[in-house]
Amino acid sequence: MLIVHVQVHVKSECVEAFREATLENARHSVKEPGIARFDVVQQADLPNRFVLVEV
Repeated sequence: MLIVHVQVHVKSECVEAFREATLENARHSVKEPGIARFDVVQQADLPNRFVLVEV
């Protein structure tokens, strides 16, 4: 099993665009063979920080 774990710090003015694009990417990624899940986590106290986990 391969797990990709990515931490991203996004410029404040780009947070909403990044979040929308990343969620769209996640929706398509889980349709690919071998991809079980793709989690997008936005940090509550620092909303410009994200963790992406693809399994």
